[in-house]
Amino acid sequence: MREIKFRAKVGLSPHWYHGSLVQKSYIDEDDELRTVSYIVDDLPISKTPEGRVFKCEVVDSSTVSQYTGLKDKDGHEIYEGDILRGNFYPFTGHKGRDNILGVVFCTGAGGFQIKQFPTRWYEHRRNSNFYNTLCDIDLDKMEVIGNLWDNKEMFLESDERIMEWYKQH
Repeated sequence: MREIKFRAKVGLSPHWYHGSLVQKSYIDEDDELRTVSYIVDDLPISKTPEGRVFKCEVVDSSTVSQYTGLKDKDGHEIYEGDILRGNFYPFTGHKGRDNILGVVFCTGAGGFQIKQFPTRWYEHRRNSNFYNTLCDIDLDKMEVIGNLWDNKEMFLESDERIMEWYKQH
């Protein structure tokens, strides 16, 4: 069975928090639905007579990403929004450069897929519409090299266009 866990950032902090996701929705004074997201650490920080105490952080909801249950060639966990690099076709070009990077996203049906995006070094200047499930990709040859929130500058397409695509999925 796949381990269910999440990660997210606190504001502009460079640090990612990992653990369980708790979300609280409420209606604000302008009658708008708002959601607050929390990451709860899986390990208790202390025990009291009333029970265990866990570290809980309010996080930026736009950075919440789920663990896929899979790991890359170096044993790093793969999350939604991670950028993967491969050393096999179609991820590299004829000169062995990283012409295409894959972005992991949730299909909405409980599965994870990867979509390819051209990098800034893409030689052929055509967009890839290639999607594949993570299970069909040889993860022994793939490595996590960053994520959409920290490394958007790697892509040929604009940051806004990629993030808009990601939010739609």
